[in-house]
Amino acid sequence: NVKRLLDEADKRIVVARLPEDRPAAFDAWHKEVQKRIEAGVFDEKGIREVGAIIRGQIEQRWEANFGRRPYGDGDEREGMRRIVTQAIDEIRHMGRFDSKGNEAVHKYTDDSDEQSKNILESVLRHFPNSWLKVSADYNKVLTKFVDRGYHRDGRKGANNVSHINLSGTRAADLQSTAIHEWGHRMEAGMPRIVELEKQFWSRRTKGEKLEKLKDLTGADYDDHEVTKKDKFSHVYIGRDYGGSAFEILTMGLERVYMFDYSRSEWDKDPDLMDFIIGMLAAG
Repeated sequence: NVKRLLDEADKRIVVARLPEDRPAAFDAWHKEVQKRIEAGVFDEKGIREVGAIIRGQIEQRWEANFGRRPYGDGDEREGMRRIVTQAIDEIRHMGRFDSKGNEAVHKYTDDSDEQSKNILESVLRHFPNSWLKVSADYNKVLTKFVDRGYHRDGRKGANNVSHINLSGTRAADLQSTAIHEWGHRMEAGMPRIVELEKQFWSRRTKGEKLEKLKDLTGADYDDHEVTKKDKFSHVYIGRDYGGSAFEILTMGLERVYMFDYSRSEWDKDPDLMDFIIGMLAAG
């Protein structure tokens, strides 16, 4: 039963903690992060500072469990994802269940594809519970398989239904698309996310010119799809929507969680990694 397995996985993330007899050094970073959050994290710089502390812990745990190999097999990549989620969960509850066992339940339309819905549900463990509560409350989701995945915010539409449609040929591709499109739904419901992304994007792309994605990639993008490429690992990360949305969170989440992009993503752009981890912990 897919739903039962997902429920059990989410509950394990909530209740799993480091042992009570853990060294004091483990508690020190928790206290530092909590101190910063309680004092207020008001801008993208503060978000990155929180993220940098947590990233240091994540990388220590990776090294202890998997060494410094840039690639691993499927089990190792799943183990790495769990380490990321677990470290953030020690600061902020992750997944569909909160600390009291209350579940953030998304509602889907009757004509949603069941397999697509299961894939969407399977990645929710990688998002903060507080985000999922907001997302679950504001409208139903229609999900299907398409040639190019997308999110469409339907709250202003006649039927008040949002679309989260998935694409991909491999399980990892579908999961990656699911994480990406959920990121857009979080943006749509939480203006703070967009504001922090805007600050990050403006700093990173200062002095860069807008360029057409199809010119930079040779792919079949429309003329209106433009970006500021900066030194991002993919030019799409700098895509410009006129300030209404970004690809910082969405593409960043893929790079934090989906290790098919290679472990070296963390070494290529630690600035982006710090921002995404900080957003998950304090955004």
